Amino acid sequence: MDEMEDLIINRMPKCVHCGSEENLSTYSTPEGNSILCDECAEELQKKIDNYSQLDNNYIQGFFASLLGAIAGSVIWILLGFINVYASFAGYAIAAAAFWAYGKAGGKLNKVGVVLNIITVILGIIFAEYTGIALSVIRGNPGYSFIEYINAVNNILFIPEFLKHEAINLLLGGLFAFLGCQNIVRTNMATAKKMENFWLKKINRLG
Repeated sequence: MDEMEDLIINRMPKCVHCGSEENLSTYSTPEGNSILCDECAEELQKKIDNYSQLDNNYIQGFFASLLGAIAGSVIWILLGFINVYASFAGYAIAAAAFWAYGKAGGKLNKVGVVLNIITVILGIIFAEYTGIALSVIRGNPGYSFIEYINAVNNILFIPEFLKHEAINLLLGGLFAFLGCQNIVRTNMATAKKMENFWLKKINRLG
């Protein structure tokens, strides 16, 4: 029920955040009019001000997100090792990337979301490359580190392998999309809301 309808029908306005019936005012927001108590309105305004004053921290946020995506790709690597793909593997990569981005102080806006999408894609590529490398190591235990790198790079240019790997990447990409789309959509919605949110007092109630 809309806050204003509640006011008209019940004659007992309440703060939409905490339910308080004291010190209420009507405020205009991008989402419509809302009834807030003084304490909640002040807290919300502080969040708006703090967000606008945050540094973007794109660079450190990007690298933290990349490390998070690589860490989250462990599940992908383990499942890929047995030729299994699952949406929660993509979810793990995206969740770890966004979490690390936030921990590093990266500002969650549209640019931040795009940066995280890039790191998720890089995390998937890293997982696939690592999976190939582990297969080479398992099949050739006597190779040196340089030999392993050369062997993996040589394999990547074999036409038959490229065709097989392209199918794996498409399948993996599909499941990654299914797994992380909700995280990306949620964070993008939050970013849009925070970038365009404002609070304006209309009148005092009572």
